[in-house]
Amino acid sequence: MPKRRVKYHKWQPSARPPAVMSCNWKYTRHLLFGCLLLYIFLSVNDVVYHPGHAVHFLIFDSGLFRDRSPLNILPNGVLSNYHFVCPPKKEKRTPMNQQHIPMFIQQPNLMESTSVTNSTYSIVNPKSSYNLCDEIEVLIQAKDWRNSRKVYGGDYFRARIYTARYKASAASDGDIVDNGDGTYSAFFTLRWPGEVKVGVNLIHPSEGIFVLNKLREEMPTRFAYTGRFISQDDNHMENVDCHVSMEKYKGPVCDFSHKATGATWYCVKPKDTNLSCDDWLWHVGNTTKSHEQALTLLTNSEAMLFYIQKAPIRRLQTFAVNVSWPSPTELRALSTRQLPPCKPGTPMTSPYASGFFWHDVWFSNHCSIHKFSISEARECLQHKTLHFLGDSTVRQFMQFFLSRLGRTLKKLPLEPFVNWKVGPFGAYDETNNITMLYRHHGFPIRNSWTVSSHVDYMVNVINTIHGGPDTVVVLTAWAHFTATNLTYYANRMQSVLQAVKELHQRSPDTLVVVRSANTREHDGTYGAVYTSDWYARALDDTMKDIFSQYPKVGFLDMWDMTSSHYSNDVVHPPEVIVANAINQLLTYICPSQPELDR
Repeated sequence: MPKRRVKYHKWQPSARPPAVMSCNWKYTRHLLFGCLLLYIFLSVNDVVYHPGHAVHFLIFDSGLFRDRSPLNILPNGVLSNYHFVCPPKKEKRTPMNQQHIPMFIQQPNLMESTSVTNSTYSIVNPKSSYNLCDEIEVLIQAKDWRNSRKVYGGDYFRARIYTARYKASAASDGDIVDNGDGTYSAFFTLRWPGEVKVGVNLIHPSEGIFVLNKLREEMPTRFAYTGRFISQDDNHMENVDCHVSMEKYKGPVCDFSHKATGATWYCVKPKDTNLSCDDWLWHVGNTTKSHEQALTLLTNSEAMLFYIQKAPIRRLQTFAVNVSWPSPTELRALSTRQLPPCKPGTPMTSPYASGFFWHDVWFSNHCSIHKFSISEARECLQHKTLHFLGDSTVRQFMQFFLSRLGRTLKKLPLEPFVNWKVGPFGAYDETNNITMLYRHHGFPIRNSWTVSSHVDYMVNVINTIHGGPDTVVVLTAWAHFTATNLTYYANRMQSVLQAVKELHQRSPDTLVVVRSANTREHDGTYGAVYTSDWYARALDDTMKDIFSQYPKVGFLDMWDMTSSHYSNDVVHPPEVIVANAINQLLTYICPSQPELDR
């Protein structure tokens, strides 16, 4: 069948317009264009009418007076000032949760495990109205798939409060308290006005936690790594297994450990007699083999425990509270307390949430964070050298600067054939004399094929840094360690801390900032057994326990940022979260910026 020809009627300006446009088109066109401009202006400035609170944007956001140019660290359209700080409370609670892992479980049963559909949460003794800085308690009741109440703890819940209208959210004050009897308590400080809702997710049931704990202790070498050995004449090649421990290997091994850093690394010695340990050339994280192994690590009943992960549980009738808007007098009283700029010594652990989001802007509960424009950031970093050491989550910071600071900051590889995910690579801004360097923390590394000689350990790199008031070191190490045990990780972090102390002995003015772990996606059973948030949080707690003993470092709490934000959990957080972290990092570097923000 031939295609139908569509006949188009072109309206000529000299002809009479259609009946719906029979009014004076010249003035109507101007009026519509003006309305469109007004709508764009109001949308860009987030000027929204709230019944009974028409001056909300003036009091809390200064919306009409915000700098909405695209030249800010925060994404275009994300900018908000806040004018008060909740005073610290006298009562203290244990900031971290000691989970009751039920060691008596032998054969985990799905029907007896904690159910997302039957478990519930509700606000304890709710009131009709709350004031800013009031505290609420949320009670969680775990139930199994038969709808029976659980009588033991160990579940991994995560809770937050939020107001979607204002893009406001916060994590619980400290970890959720495990009462050991199937109930859990979460506490929140109400830090913004309006209707505040509560959300609770079950990350893993206690039965799943039992399985994960068993894997961590009994199979710390479960992830697969491959080393490639190639002879000098390129005529012989062999791929072998490598890992942090040689216990799983029978026969001779090549020992590539670096005892001074606490880093162990072994590869099976090639069977080809033409290859020696000196011929180790390439390394790769063998994700294909790891995927294949994932299901073999669990029984069918154990695997079923991870079919549902990070799912919301059922709320009872009361799951939201109304927080009164402050009167001008209350506002003045609350706005008198000011927080100091972020500087080394900011608490890593606290009985309260480390901060909260308001209109997608992160406000620390411990220190004030300046919201930098691009020009301020460039001026702050002039004549500075920044070392980004760790995994891809700290490399993301350097990539953010490369995308934000303009064309004058150019990426420069430091080695031929370098894997940019592992490094080393750098960036240099000749105009502003800004130098940035990135290097991976060393083995274990899950990335694609990497030249083994390009890999160096974080401790070795720190030991080569001369330091000084214009030197900044940003470090993290967690994402590649979730499939190892805590003892190995703690030893690595202790050696990193010692290297930082020695750096400060050489140059006390060197700024060192530690980036915490963050929440991430769970890719089915594979994600559970290798990269679960339960593993990551345990590493993060270990790291904080080690570095909190040394108050000369700064701290970026990415865990509270990502666990409270409305965005999906991903190993590389979205731009808005990274931008807020960069603002805090820049505040550490240049704390003398004008105090325009809370």
